[in-house]
Amino acid sequence: MTFPAPDGPILTFAARHDIELGARAIAPGDEGRLWPEEGQALAAFGDERKRASGAARALARDLLAKFGAPPCAIGRDREGVPLWPPGFVGSLAHDETHVLVAVAGSEKVAALGVDLEPDAPLAPGLAELVATPAERARYDEALLRRPILFVVKEAVFKALFPADRRFLDFHDIEADLETGSACAKFGGRCAFAWESGAKIIALAARDAQE
Repeated sequence: MTFPAPDGPILTFAARHDIELGARAIAPGDEGRLWPEEGQALAAFGDERKRASGAARALARDLLAKFGAPPCAIGRDREGVPLWPPGFVGSLAHDETHVLVAVAGSEKVAALGVDLEPDAPLAPGLAELVATPAERARYDEALLRRPILFVVKEAVFKALFPADRRFLDFHDIEADLETGSACAKFGGRCAFAWESGAKIIALAARDAQE
């Protein structure tokens, strides 16, 4: 993996939940890794998006193989949610240079979410749009200017949306970075882990028993 570090909190979180996690750089020609049905589902997107999607789906097939799953297409539904093979859940994410993928068995994990962003200051005014009043009171200005809450909430949204199909604004999610727990206004909850290096990355998981 390019990141996170082998002893990072995200890998510890993934191991505890039996999640396979992978990351790699996007390379020229990765758009050719899309299977025909995947390419059809992404036909409206530009080359850069197709390249990132090809990289992510190829990595997802490698991770699914660790569970013994045969290679398969990973399509997407009308709302853009990836379609995983029976018995599995997962999540895909990319920025301009890398992809991040997580997969798990659905008997233990109900849904997953991942996200990543370069660790660069948020655009002016964006911190207020991302952080709730409670979060702005809890965390200092230096943390709020970084994309930590942005990445965490994107991952949490991906973990909550497949089951509830509720679109959430950033203020609809409250995230506690110390305890690694998040809740949505409608009551959905999930656990998460995050870490920072050259990029901020987050992994959220919703337990199958919830």
